[in-house]
Amino acid sequence: MTTDVVSFPKSKGLFAGLNLEGSMVKASDDSNKACYNKAARPVDIVVKKAVSNPGSAKVREELKKAAK
Repeated sequence: MTTDVVSFPKSKGLFAGLNLEGSMVKASDDSNKACYNKAARPVDIVVKKAVSNPGSAKVREELKKAAK
């Protein structure tokens, strides 16, 4: 079982990070399909906003409130 954790700081400003250990980020097609009930690429989710998970509506609203 895997868990995704997303955090958003309330402070404003610039953050820059650098890791030289050779990490790799890979999209999980199976996880995306399970979450969105259809195949979704990262560009469909983040850039095009072509898919959404109705179960996350409350989380998105709270994040919008916290960002203000």
